Amino acid sequence: MSTYRSSVIGIKGLCENTLKNLENEIKYTLEVTLKDRVIIDIKYAQAQNEYTALIIYDKGIS
Repeated sequence: MSTYRSSVIGIKGLCENTLKNLENEIKYTLEVTLKDRVIIDIKYAQAQNEYTALIIYDKGIS
């Protein structure tokens, strides 16, 4: 069973539609840059401040 260490980066001030349009580019850029060592997961949370979390799972931890 693998375990992953995760990092959460809060992105404020971007609406959900804006980040959805960028999601594929963000995933591709980060995963290629980090040479498939990470899994990128973007979660959307609707709140007054339009908060979105970009979660990076480090695949190097087992």
